[in-house]
Amino acid sequence: RLDPGGTSIVYSTYLGGSDVDYVKSIAVEDDDEVYVVGATRSANWPVTGGLYGPSGQYDAYLTHLNADASVINSSTLMGGSYNDYPRSPSSISLSGNLITVAVTTHSPNIQSVGNGYQKAKLNGLSDAPWLAGFEGDVILPPDLDAPLEDLGTPVSEFLLSQTANGWYWELTHHQDSRVRISVWDLSGREITNSSERSNQGIIRVDNLPSGSYIVRAITGDGHQFVNRLIKA
Repeated sequence: RLDPGGTSIVYSTYLGGSDVDYVKSIAVEDDDEVYVVGATRSANWPVTGGLYGPSGQYDAYLTHLNADASVINSSTLMGGSYNDYPRSPSSISLSGNLITVAVTTHSPNIQSVGNGYQKAKLNGLSDAPWLAGFEGDVILPPDLDAPLEDLGTPVSEFLLSQTANGWYWELTHHQDSRVRISVWDLSGREITNSSERSNQGIIRVDNLPSGSYIVRAITGDGHQFVNRLIKA
């Protein structure tokens, strides 16, 4: 990302796995968060518990980054048992709470949901377009929605990033002498918690396995803030 004058880089980052990955389309929300669509052959593409797992061939992906590209908010693979990939530079569209993605698929076993026009693929392994709509943050599987709702809605005022020493957190618009920080897995189980007397700090997560986690901050005056982070 470049600054408005095109004279300096605001941020620059890699996004990928250990095999072939490419990007086809991006979309930017009003709050500068970024959705990226492309295809990957990497078995270790970063995924936050999404709708599909890697098939061993090319899978389409939909990955949502925060405003400074330091955190993957959510990420899923999309596809079946054969090659699936977006072809068009306009493969993704954002409209309100709806994310629409267009993918070309060779897979005969793509999941069909809702009242779609065509429920089954008619041409075997040949090319065919596939259109998917995601409402809100349904990149996470449905059975994980409840724990996220119980903990609260992620907010931009609660910064969270991975550093060499652990997870750095900061409440940017709230000053309180007491903050309770807790870490939860995506099943809704609290893993660890601590009480702090600052609006920023480090969470030590050395013993946690790689994966996606929810972090909640509750201030002494009762305000609650939630964010998510993927531990590499």
